[in-house]
Amino acid sequence: MHLQASTSLDKAKETGKSFIEVIHKLSTTCEYIRQIWKGTLNMKSPTFSLDGDRRLRELILYIAEKSCSDPAFGATKLNKLLFYSDFLAYLNFGKAVTGQDYFRLENGPAPRRLLPIRQSMIEDGDIIVQKAEFCGFPQDRVVALRPANKDEFAPHELSLIDKVLELHKGKTASEISEESHEFVGWSLAQDKETIPYEVARLSTKQILTDEELEYGKHLENEAVALSSAV
Repeated sequence: MHLQASTSLDKAKETGKSFIEVIHKLSTTCEYIRQIWKGTLNMKSPTFSLDGDRRLRELILYIAEKSCSDPAFGATKLNKLLFYSDFLAYLNFGKAVTGQDYFRLENGPAPRRLLPIRQSMIEDGDIIVQKAEFCGFPQDRVVALRPANKDEFAPHELSLIDKVLELHKGKTASEISEESHEFVGWSLAQDKETIPYEVARLSTKQILTDEELEYGKHLENEAVALSSAV
């Protein structure tokens, strides 16, 4: 009888410990997200330089070349392909391909300097923007007028970019935009607010409110007290 009671107590303590760990992890993750967003964590950010503009130009050319046979390739899809290339590179290699700032737009993340750089590329004769229509919607297609300088990119970067292009080949602007809306950085950002690269490390799709976070901490405290009393 004593042995059974002791076993039950051990199981109760173990269950309580697991519950505490889950609640604590949830609370800690939410606080981690908030600290990243407020810029209070001392984390390494991508290096921003004038080289970023040059690399963005070449990345636009590379993606446009590779997407010339994709009827769904337009301005919105270009934004998302640039976004995935940069943020996945940061996630996998610790450094973005271009290091450009990305900000929240209604249809998903986009490079903040895309429009002036694209205009500069038009003036320099690197690209043209063709007006087209796809699935009944207007489309601005970037057409490369020269090959991209692939020497700007490391082999592992080109491999990643190619995988991004292959993964999203044939997807419409609407489909790829909806996917980007599941990204934590876009969900947390206000309209036209910069999205920190650090959030690429987070896979959480739903963010808790302050009230939910406090309730989680309350549950954790109760679980600690209960475990101590057992």
